[in-house]
Amino acid sequence: MQQEFLFYGFLLLPLYHIFTFVVLVRNIQWMHPKIWDNLNIKDYEASISICIPARNEEASIGNCLTSIIKATEAKPVPIYVLDDHSEDTTAQIVSSLAKFHPSIHLVNGIQLPEGWRGKNWACQQLANQVSTDYILFLDADVSITENLLPRISHSFRQNSAVNMISFWPEQQLQDKQQFVVIPWVYRALLTHLPSVYQFKKPIWMPTYFYAKLKYLFAAANGQCICFKRQAYLAIGGHDSVKNEIVEDICLSKVMLKKGYATKILSGKDSISCGMYATDEQMFEGFRKNFFVGFGKNIPLFVFAALFHWAMFLLPILLLFFPPFQLIALYSLTIAIATDMLLKHHFGWPKWTAFIHPLGVFWFTKLAFRCVLDHLTNTPTNWKGRKL
Repeated sequence: MQQEFLFYGFLLLPLYHIFTFVVLVRNIQWMHPKIWDNLNIKDYEASISICIPARNEEASIGNCLTSIIKATEAKPVPIYVLDDHSEDTTAQIVSSLAKFHPSIHLVNGIQLPEGWRGKNWACQQLANQVSTDYILFLDADVSITENLLPRISHSFRQNSAVNMISFWPEQQLQDKQQFVVIPWVYRALLTHLPSVYQFKKPIWMPTYFYAKLKYLFAAANGQCICFKRQAYLAIGGHDSVKNEIVEDICLSKVMLKKGYATKILSGKDSISCGMYATDEQMFEGFRKNFFVGFGKNIPLFVFAALFHWAMFLLPILLLFFPPFQLIALYSLTIAIATDMLLKHHFGWPKWTAFIHPLGVFWFTKLAFRCVLDHLTNTPTNWKGRKL
């Protein structure tokens, strides 16, 4: 009787992985429509400004700006770079490029006011420089292709209710540890959150509840977010999330709560990003916002950790118990297939799908560090600032 109970309980494992596989397939279809293959690379809004907050970005800002200049060569757009009190040669690099490309404008950042996070304040200052109909915020460590702006414009035209669009860039992974860790973030969202519900009501949800709860479908990536300027101003811009560390998702929530639809899309073939140069940078980068993403809710944090251990590590253990081997095999096969599909889409090595469970251990280590920081009131640091 007990074994039968466990058998039916363990059936939740393959059912969960089937669910995540289906969500991922649908998300890829929604986030990377086939019509993009036929867009004219010159077909984008001329009334768009590109805004880049930059603090100590000497290693990447030159490549970022060069990619933008190349991508907009046929139809130049204004590019504003805010030097946020950099302690390296970021400002000099931007100034040098501006001499040859008049579309580049260097903005000197004003001292960070009390109650603001650095990036949010930098973005707000940049937005104050802009008078175009659209504002595209890019991180300084991204590179774009000529596909990005036409895809943004097409997506806005396709649905007039959409007022904010964000892209998941292709991540340039530096070593094996990053191959395991960074795709986990993409998997966590793209296999659980149907992105279409940001701008389209689920057929299974009553209109009343969708109006009240649609902010729960909020998602965005701060490396690439574009707003209709009118909507951005209506929500108060970055001032509405001025003290938030995870400002991108918070902006999406504010937009949805204010009645503005949002959309998140795939950056495949249009934008890429090199987030971290070293494993240490990667750990510190996730350390600053991982626990914050759970609202600093320890019970929820612990539940999420146990859930991932159960779904991704328990099937491996069950392979050694004959009554449950078939369930374990189905679960692992679907999980690997899901991971391979994700990595195929973003061009990451598919062999890493077989070591995907190692990510559970890495994030468990990170979770312990985050909880310890919280309990001891230890601030994290990022680019020379305490968060």
